[in-house]
Parts: sequence; structure tokens; C-alpha cells
Amino acid sequence: MNVRFFCALALFTAAPAAGQGSAAPSAFSTVTGRVGALHETVDGRLRRLYRPSTGFALELSTPFDLGQLSVALERSTFRGVEPEPHPDFRGTLALVAWRMPLPTVGPLTLAGGVHAGIMQFSFEDPAIDPGLRKERELVLGVNALGSARLTQNLSAFMAAEYSHVWLHVPVHVMPISVGIGYTISSPEWLRDFLR
Repeated sequence: MNVRFFCALALFTAAPAAGQGSAAPSAFSTVTGRVGALHETVDGRLRRLYRPSTGFALELSTPFDLGQLSVALERSTFRGVEPEPHPDFRGTLALVAWRMPLPTVGPLTLAGGVHAGIMQFSFEDPAIDPGLRKERELVLGVNALGSARLTQNLSAFMAAEYSHVWLHVPVHVMPISVGIGYTISSPEWLRDFLR
């Protein structure tokens, strides 16, 4: 990944903030929970060894002073490719993300940003020593989220990511998720705690 790319993305997503004015929700005023099905696409090095199955994605997000903050959990199972398959593993991503929404157009919202976290590889092969079955690696990447408001609180979303996983030989995963989101007003005690 290129540092200039991350800087350009940050400037691009921060630019609309000046025009949003008071229309932007105040920090921590709402919490949106999202749940969806996840499809993983992987780079060529990983694709030669594994085929990911459909997984799931969970996310909680809230408005921040600038943009939105979210925490996410994503999980898929990666199956070894024949004829000599490597041990299957469950890939779990735990991420903290920041996004800047673009101006809303009717019920549609688009936001882009960056994320960081860890990817845990949980191998399912009993031949592997139990102490070596789990491995955690740093993940950095970019993401985008599009959502369509269906009712006052309910929305449909589609999200895409590009993540660089810092293995000895780095790999890239590109999950796409679709699902539903539900937004509530944050309780006063939670707003006070987060501020």
C-alpha cells in the first residue's frame, strides 16, 4: 500500500466536511448496528492455496467530531485447495475504522475511509500443535460503505474493503458485504462516557 494513496484518500474524504455544516449529526448522537453476509476475494498468492467461503460481518458505528468511527468483526472460513490442501482456517478480522460520509442524496449515503486492526488465523488441523493453531497479524486498509435508508431506523448497506495483511509474505483480502443496519439514538450515559 502506498502512503500517498492513504493521504489522498484522507484529503478526499475530509473535503466534504466543510460543506456539511450543522446538518452533520453531533458526535456519538446515534449508534448504527450492521449485520451482513460477507464474500472474500483474495490476491493471487493466497488464491493458489485457499478458497474462502461466505462469511459474516458485524459493525457498530457512530458519528464522530469529523466523520464516523466504527468497530467491526468479520469472519470467513478458508478451505485448502486440492490436490495437496493446506490446513483449513477461520479468518477473523477485528477492525477499527474511520469514514467520512459524502453529502447525502435522498436516502443514499456513501462514505470512504481507512481502517486498522488484526486478522486472526485459526487453523482447524489437529495435527498442528495447539499452541500454534492461532496466529494474529496486523491489518491496514481502505474501505467504502454505501447505504440506503429504508425507514427512519432501518437501512440496507453494501461495504467493500481492501486490506493489507502483514504476514511474512504479505497478502491482500478484499471483502464485500451486504446486509441491513439499524440506527438508534445513543443513551445519554453513553454519550457522556464517550465524550
